[in-house]
Amino acid sequence: MAWSGGQTAVVGEAFHYGDVVGRLPAGVLSQRYGGKRLLGVALLLASLCTALVPLSATAHFALVALLRFVAGATAVSTTHTHTHTHTHTFDGYPGEPVPER
Repeated sequence: MAWSGGQTAVVGEAFHYGDVVGRLPAGVLSQRYGGKRLLGVALLLASLCTALVPLSATAHFALVALLRFVAGATAVSTTHTHTHTHTHTFDGYPGEPVPER
């Protein structure tokens, strides 16, 4: 199945749109449920969506775009969980007073 240039552009941009849309929910979910839990779920969903792309390409380009969008929205969660986990576990450098929480 051949896609037009516009369809190819939509599929290519879908991941980045998902990245932008997923930033705020990722930060909120990371604070609410913790970085480790969100990281596992986000990686699972992003991997599943990416694995389904070749199968969905034979069905319709919109399905591929949707999977790429969801993969982008969940992949951004890895950045937020990484930041959340490190800022909440860092107790300063040796010799410095421990910050209060």
